[in-house]
Amino acid sequence: MKKLLCILVLALGALMLNAQTKTTIKVTDLRKPISDYVAKNLPGYKTTEAYKVDTKGVITYEVAAMKGKDHQILTFDKNGKFMKKVSKEMKKEEKKGIKKEKTPVMKKTKKTGVAPK
Repeated sequence: MKKLLCILVLALGALMLNAQTKTTIKVTDLRKPISDYVAKNLPGYKTTEAYKVDTKGVITYEVAAMKGKDHQILTFDKNGKFMKKVSKEMKKEEKKGIKKEKTPVMKKTKKTGVAPK
Protein backbone atom coordinates (compact mmCIF):
# COMPACT_ATOMS: atom_id res chain seq x y z
CA MET A 1 0.00 0.00 0.00
CA LYS A 2 2.88 2.35 0.81
CA LYS A 3 4.45 1.66 -2.58
CA LEU A 4 1.20 2.51 -4.36
CA LEU A 5 0.82 5.74 -2.42
CA CYS A 6 4.44 6.66 -3.17
CA ILE A 7 3.94 6.02 -6.89
CA LEU A 8 0.77 8.15 -6.94
CA VAL A 9 2.54 11.03 -5.18
CA LEU A 10 5.45 10.87 -7.63
CA ALA A 11 3.10 10.75 -10.61
CA LEU A 12 1.14 13.78 -9.37
CA GLY A 13 4.38 15.64 -8.73
CA ALA A 14 5.56 14.93 -12.27
CA LEU A 15 2.27 16.21 -13.67
CA MET A 16 2.52 19.41 -11.68
CA LEU A 17 6.07 20.04 -12.92
CA ASN A 18 4.81 19.95 -16.50
CA ALA A 19 1.91 22.28 -15.77
CA GLN A 20 0.95 24.79 -18.44
CA THR A 21 -1.65 27.50 -18.11
CA LYS A 22 -3.23 28.90 -21.28
CA THR A 23 -5.34 32.01 -20.70
CA THR A 24 -7.46 33.69 -23.37
CA ILE A 25 -6.74 37.40 -23.75
CA LYS A 26 -8.34 40.06 -25.91
CA VAL A 27 -6.68 40.66 -29.26
CA THR A 28 -6.69 44.37 -28.43
CA ASP A 29 -4.63 43.63 -25.28
CA LEU A 30 -1.70 42.13 -27.24
CA ARG A 31 1.67 43.81 -26.87
CA LYS A 32 2.44 46.36 -29.59
CA PRO A 33 5.38 44.38 -31.09
CA ILE A 34 3.05 41.41 -31.63
CA SER A 35 0.37 43.50 -33.35
CA ASP A 36 3.03 45.23 -35.44
CA TYR A 37 4.56 41.89 -36.48
CA VAL A 38 1.21 40.50 -37.65
CA ALA A 39 0.37 43.71 -39.56
CA LYS A 40 3.79 43.83 -41.26
CA ASN A 41 4.42 40.14 -41.99
CA LEU A 42 0.88 38.86 -42.59
CA PRO A 43 -0.89 41.52 -44.65
CA GLY A 44 -4.58 40.78 -45.11
CA TYR A 45 -4.71 38.42 -42.11
CA LYS A 46 -7.10 39.04 -39.25
CA THR A 47 -6.03 38.20 -35.71
CA THR A 48 -8.86 36.04 -34.38
CA GLU A 49 -7.61 34.68 -31.05
CA ALA A 50 -4.86 35.39 -28.54
CA TYR A 51 -3.56 33.43 -25.55
CA LYS A 52 -1.07 34.04 -22.76
CA VAL A 53 0.73 30.78 -22.02
CA ASP A 54 2.60 30.14 -18.76
CA THR A 55 4.80 27.04 -18.89
CA LYS A 56 6.79 26.57 -15.69
CA GLY A 57 7.03 30.34 -15.26
CA VAL A 58 8.01 31.02 -18.89
CA ILE A 59 5.48 33.39 -20.48
CA THR A 60 4.72 33.21 -24.20
CA TYR A 61 1.87 34.46 -26.37
CA GLU A 62 0.03 32.45 -29.03
CA VAL A 63 -1.85 34.33 -31.72
CA ALA A 64 -4.22 32.87 -34.32
CA ALA A 65 -4.45 34.80 -37.59
CA MET A 66 -6.69 33.93 -40.54
CA LYS A 67 -6.99 34.90 -44.18
CA GLY A 68 -9.59 32.88 -46.08
CA LYS A 69 -8.83 29.20 -45.48
CA ASP A 70 -5.27 29.87 -44.34
CA HIS A 71 -4.81 29.71 -40.58
CA GLN A 72 -1.53 30.76 -38.91
CA ILE A 73 -0.59 30.11 -35.28
CA LEU A 74 2.20 32.46 -34.20
CA THR A 75 4.19 32.20 -30.98
CA PHE A 76 5.92 35.17 -29.34
CA ASP A 77 8.05 35.51 -26.21
CA LYS A 78 7.05 37.66 -23.23
CA ASN A 79 8.56 40.77 -24.88
CA GLY A 80 6.69 40.25 -28.14
CA LYS A 81 9.64 38.80 -30.08
CA PHE A 82 8.56 36.34 -32.79
CA MET A 83 9.50 32.71 -32.05
CA LYS A 84 7.69 30.39 -34.49
CA LYS A 85 4.80 30.01 -36.93
CA VAL A 86 2.59 27.01 -37.72
CA SER A 87 0.49 27.12 -40.91
CA LYS A 88 -2.70 25.18 -41.52
CA GLU A 89 -5.24 25.31 -44.31
CA MET A 90 -8.65 24.98 -42.74
CA LYS A 91 -11.75 23.33 -44.10
CA LYS A 92 -15.06 25.19 -43.98
CA GLU A 93 -16.32 23.05 -41.09
CA GLU A 94 -13.23 23.80 -38.96
CA LYS A 95 -13.38 27.50 -39.75
CA LYS A 96 -16.91 27.69 -38.41
CA GLY A 97 -16.04 25.55 -35.40
CA ILE A 98 -18.23 22.70 -36.64
CA LYS A 99 -16.91 19.19 -36.71
CA LYS A 100 -18.41 17.07 -39.44
CA GLU A 101 -19.89 13.98 -37.82
CA LYS A 102 -22.46 11.46 -38.91
CA THR A 103 -25.70 12.02 -37.10
CA PRO A 104 -27.87 9.00 -36.48
CA VAL A 105 -31.21 8.96 -38.24
CA MET A 106 -34.12 8.85 -35.81
CA LYS A 107 -37.14 6.78 -36.78
CA LYS A 108 -40.63 7.20 -35.42
CA THR A 109 -42.29 4.30 -33.69
CA LYS A 110 -45.80 3.25 -34.73
CA LYS A 111 -47.40 3.44 -31.26
CA THR A 112 -46.32 6.84 -29.97
CA GLY A 113 -44.99 8.58 -33.04
CA VAL A 114 -41.97 9.57 -30.94
CA ALA A 115 -38.41 8.49 -31.56
CA PRO A 116 -37.06 5.96 -29.06
CA LYS A 117 -34.46 7.17 -26.52
